[in-house]
Amino acid sequence: MAQIAVYALTKQGAALAARLTRALDAVIYLPESLATQYGGQAFSHLLDQVREVFFQHERHVFVCATGIVVRAIAPLLQGKDKDPAVVVLDQDGEHAISLLSGHLGGANALAREVAALTGGRAVITTATDTAGLPAPDLMAQQAGCTIQDMGTVKVVSRALLDGEAVQLHDPQDWLHATQWGRQWAQCFEEIKDLAQWNTARPGIVVTHMADVLGLDTGNILVLRPPCLALGMGCRKEVDPGELVAFVNEVLWKNNLARASVWKMGTVEAKKDDENMTQAATLLGLDLEYFSSEILNTVDVPHPSPGAQKHLGVDSVSEASALLLAGSTELMVPKQATSRATLAIALRQP
Repeated sequence: MAQIAVYALTKQGAALAARLTRALDAVIYLPESLATQYGGQAFSHLLDQVREVFFQHERHVFVCATGIVVRAIAPLLQGKDKDPAVVVLDQDGEHAISLLSGHLGGANALAREVAALTGGRAVITTATDTAGLPAPDLMAQQAGCTIQDMGTVKVVSRALLDGEAVQLHDPQDWLHATQWGRQWAQCFEEIKDLAQWNTARPGIVVTHMADVLGLDTGNILVLRPPCLALGMGCRKEVDPGELVAFVNEVLWKNNLARASVWKMGTVEAKKDDENMTQAATLLGLDLEYFSSEILNTVDVPHPSPGAQKHLGVDSVSEASALLLAGSTELMVPKQATSRATLAIALRQP
């Protein structure tokens, strides 16, 4: 399924949509009377067509009146972190309007791309963009961070627009604040120690810790960086649900945020273990395998005689976690039940 869908209603619009479709590697939807001539997928009613494919494509470009598009998409909207990007373009290609999901969905960027193709002008109305200010949700997305509460994005954005210096705690520098130019840097006040945080002021906290030191997060945009690398070993025929519960228990005991878990690693001998694979799927994680030779190159604090006896490796969980994270230190050393082991290492940006 193509990432981008392009729609048009008139002959002139269809000609423009066909050109955009080729340039954007998109799929084109056209009325039955125009589909054959311009090579599009035919529809009888635009609203029905949009309802059917709206969430099948990541981005949409409509070559038609804005009002028609509003009526088509309004009943389908779910939220700024779920809706696809929508751009509306007049049939002369003069104005590419970013209508929906400008930041997270990428409509602002798509509007600029479409305008560059048509020789027109991108119409961007998101306040931080028009003011030349950083957009917190876009910053999070570009850093690969998960936003804990979308409602706090508005709080921080409003503070930036009001000229307030927003507090920022990002000890690992996931947002790459050290690379910001002076204009952006002066929008933020770096807080290295959360004990110095002013709870009366809004701010951004980038952390893998589940409890942000008891701070009231109502005016804090909490971002979860993808930084926790899990290493896991287990016996054969362990129920996937048991492995998932074990992971969640270890995270909870160590005050680590589930949203910051990045990947899981294990020994290559577990490739045919469907239970391990299913556990990773249930956790929503990619599972990476390491050969015994590579695992044995890693120094670990708690080598396992059992792993050496059965798999020919000194460690599965600790070595896998360290290799995944590209680190030499464990955040959580090997934790064990009678049927599984788990270790966690911290990955840097």
